[in-house]
Amino acid sequence: MRFPLKFVLPIALIAAVPAFAQNAPPASENAPPARVGRVAFVSGNVAVYQLGQSDWSKAVVNLPAASGDWFATDKESRAELRIGPDSIDLANDTELNIADLRETVMQIAMAHGRIDMHVRQLAKGESDEIDIPVGGVWMLEPGIYDVAVGTNGQPTRIAVFEGSA
Repeated sequence: MRFPLKFVLPIALIAAVPAFAQNAPPASENAPPARVGRVAFVSGNVAVYQLGQSDWSKAVVNLPAASGDWFATDKESRAELRIGPDSIDLANDTELNIADLRETVMQIAMAHGRIDMHVRQLAKGESDEIDIPVGGVWMLEPGIYDVAVGTNGQPTRIAVFEGSA
């Protein structure tokens, strides 16, 4: 009786392995983001809404910043995000979303407010983009860029201090 059990048990376990593998979630669902930034500076009340959260929370220095995260400054606050060598300074009363952040893509969506973006590296094939309610701005080379989303009384302003957009 023991002899067949020695052979039956390993065969049953080997046969069950494909069934367990089919129930496992795809690797992409559990994979960490390819590129992550961080909150480098906070002054005043800065709120963040991250994927998986049910409400806004307080942004703190060194908080990770990844695709899908929203950041908002109030009328008396500001913040800085660092993504690799690049920095994004959020002025007061600004709301932005990190729409896409991958190895070669950084796409920021601004709802309102003003940011100062310092692009230190932009290799061939990489793309840095700022989407605004009336269009978008693409950084074509490293430089310093200032984008202010327009309001009812003022137009959108895009200033290139260094670089090309």
